[in-house]
Amino acid sequence: MSVFSKLPRSAWLVLGILLFATTLRGPFTAVGPLLESLRPVFGLSTSEAGLLITLPLLSFFVVSPFAPLLARKFGLERALFVALLIMCAAIVLRSTGALWSLYAGTSLLGAGIAVGNTLLPSLLKRDFPSQITTLTAVYAITMGVASAAGSAVVVPLAQSLNWQWSLGVFLILPLLSALVWLPQL
Repeated sequence: MSVFSKLPRSAWLVLGILLFATTLRGPFTAVGPLLESLRPVFGLSTSEAGLLITLPLLSFFVVSPFAPLLARKFGLERALFVALLIMCAAIVLRSTGALWSLYAGTSLLGAGIAVGNTLLPSLLKRDFPSQITTLTAVYAITMGVASAAGSAVVVPLAQSLNWQWSLGVFLILPLLSALVWLPQL
């Protein structure tokens, strides 16, 4: 008997939703506290550093309208799983150490988060219509806690390791979420 078959589908789904929620803010907000460390490494101007924080928001703007189309074509669960894989690839890309990869990975991360931000509430409404308020509140709190925790640990990690590892550690969140999400596929 596999570990996936020991829990009912609804328990895996709630766990998957909450783990997914950890990926929707923490990896994105972690860059802000590192800007003062990144600026001298790459010789970034204030505008270039500001762009790094703005790129995910631009990705949200561009990608979010297409998320429902992905869900209709591939299914809600598969589209969300692909969003997690995109986030994984983006975190690896932005942590490689090159300036172009920092910008490209940050943009790609925004795209993955945009799909999750758009589709996860639909999943809540579809699968838990009578618990939408409670689950939305827990989901929002989970996002906030993950964001705060990420912002709190990113600078100490960068000081003890380096900025690449500090941002790269966020790979744990979408990887773990993707593993828990597998039964939904």
